[in-house]
Amino acid sequence: MTPLLLLAFLCAFGLAFATLPGLIRALTRRHAEQVISEDVPETHQAKKGTPTLGGLAIVLPAAVVSLVYAVFTPGAYEVAALVILMLATGGLGFLDDYLILSRGRSAGQKWNQKLGAQALLAALFIGYLWFKEPGLSLVVIPGTSRTFNTGLFWIPLAIVYLAGMSNAVNLSDGLDGLAGGLSLIAGAACAAVALAVHRPDLAIFSVSICGACLGFLWYNCHPAQIFMGNTSSIALGMSLAGVAIVTRQEILLLIPFGVFVVEALSVVVQVGYYKRTHRRVFLKAPIHHHFEMLGWKETRVVVRFWIVGLILALVALLLLYSVG
Repeated sequence: MTPLLLLAFLCAFGLAFATLPGLIRALTRRHAEQVISEDVPETHQAKKGTPTLGGLAIVLPAAVVSLVYAVFTPGAYEVAALVILMLATGGLGFLDDYLILSRGRSAGQKWNQKLGAQALLAALFIGYLWFKEPGLSLVVIPGTSRTFNTGLFWIPLAIVYLAGMSNAVNLSDGLDGLAGGLSLIAGAACAAVALAVHRPDLAIFSVSICGACLGFLWYNCHPAQIFMGNTSSIALGMSLAGVAIVTRQEILLLIPFGVFVVEALSVVVQVGYYKRTHRRVFLKAPIHHHFEMLGWKETRVVVRFWIVGLILALVALLLLYSVG
């Protein structure tokens, strides 16, 4: 890790770590408490009273550090675009959290409205890249130096990739430390990939996310003192996917994103199968709740999912650096 990367990581970590105690107190005074869904295991009812909106202390520190870098680095327009995308998606998540808190039940924006807004933000980001950066439709085949050209199909595929990852991270945010830890691992993989393809600017953005996630995890580990909420969960997914797209390593980075992908697929399979048969594939979905229902303690599920995420990240890096 270069001194600049280390500085960005430490600054984002320090901002998040120093901000969270005051944020926790402020949110607790305002009764901004997480609404516990009835669809989660019964043990989660003990989490009532825990403040949410902690994602502000991830999105804002990462954005500040990345923007400072972009301002003092000529040509870092893609970092600025990623920060804008992260803040805009974070704003969408904040609106969802606000609606949940104001209604007092686990129901924010309608799923089609939220998905439509995510797709619109993704489309604006992709449209900007398409006109600014030629050749983005060339997708790298993992483990090789070869590419294939997706042509104009790249635009809808990239929008689906961004919106899909945004929702995948959001669905993973159901256990103390789970989404934050997995985002830290995925962000580190993004930083390593960015360095490998000679994009230190994107590495700065990625390690800023890592630092903010680590600062947040200090307060979010079990038993959590604060939850990230939709404010950062959908922003993290969109941002990490954005790095994958700009580095042209969308397929490779699906590997360290693998736990997020499985979490999302478990919900799709559960809902689709239930609608057809009125039976369930999993005891509960997303799949982390399935393991809880099998009798695994929350901490066991989280740590084992972290381990899987770390292994997948190492596999991705092995493929990346195996290319001669």
